[in-house]
Formats: sequence, C-alpha cells, structure tokens
Amino acid sequence: MKNDDKSYKRDELYSVPDLIARGWTRTTIMNLMDDHDDTRPNPHYKCASPMKFYLKLRVEKIEMQTNDWRAKYRKLARAK
Repeated sequence: MKNDDKSYKRDELYSVPDLIARGWTRTTIMNLMDDHDDTRPNPHYKCASPMKFYLKLRVEKIEMQTNDWRAKYRKLARAK
C-alpha cells in the first residue's frame, strides 16, 4: 500500500520502532501488514534505506481483530 498520491501526516503513522514499542516483532509486522503505507528518508543516515511507516488506523484495526494479538498486548500491558 505504498502512498504515491498523498503524503500522510507523521501523527497518522507508526514507524517500525513505534510498532516494536507496542509489542510487535519484525516477524509480526511482516506477517500481519501486507505492505507499508508510506516511506520517509532516514533522518539519522542519509545513505540508509528509507524508513517504513504504517497507518495507525490499519495497525489498530489489526490489533483489535486479532485475538492472539489482543492476548499478547494485554500481557505486555500488565508487565509494564
């Protein structure tokens, strides 16, 4: 779902580190998210690959629809 027509606002997106902070793993991201919604230049390294971003609405919808995810998320929330 690469965004060729429109630029999303940063507050509408989760980066990979944002997803990891929410309890996702890179494997979970690859398995549950078909493709990223937007990319941005890497602010830390100019020669690095662009950073991938995922729409918050899509991420949160997956989290709410996936029973395994809900159980894991609750367990992580209790541990914090």
